[in-house]
Amino acid sequence: MQHAGETIGLVSWPLPNVWLGVSAERQQEAEKRVPALLRTPAAIRFVSAEPLIGPIKFWNMDEGVLRGCGVIEDGGVTPSSPDNPPEGYDSSYPGIDWVIVGGESGPGYRPMDPAWAADIREQCAGAGVAFFMKQMAGKTAIPAELMHREFPQQSLK
Repeated sequence: MQHAGETIGLVSWPLPNVWLGVSAERQQEAEKRVPALLRTPAAIRFVSAEPLIGPIKFWNMDEGVLRGCGVIEDGGVTPSSPDNPPEGYDSSYPGIDWVIVGGESGPGYRPMDPAWAADIREQCAGAGVAFFMKQMAGKTAIPAELMHREFPQQSLK
């Protein structure tokens, strides 16, 4: 297996143009899919929380998930750093860089609680992770407090 920053011939690994993501509609899908994403080399890793049909607590997972995000202690999130990573965190693959949130559209769409999106936005803000609010469920307008459309910063390694 190749590791971040490793050079193979004339090519650095992971390839700088490879962005990988998984979809996660709620906690149970996130817990199945995100750990595999974290173990996969990529320049940028993202989660598409679409259609968001339940809350997601990224720090509840067994591995470090959001870049710089740690574990819950005393009711709050304790940020980690390269010097203080969450248990089980592989620092050579440093976490999720971007979270995209969106509700379901089309006939028979399932509702999305704006509080679920707001909680993910707060988790991202606390971890320094880009957050992109794509849409609410159905034709509901995005509330002003959720209108954040950020993109990940890709570093040249």
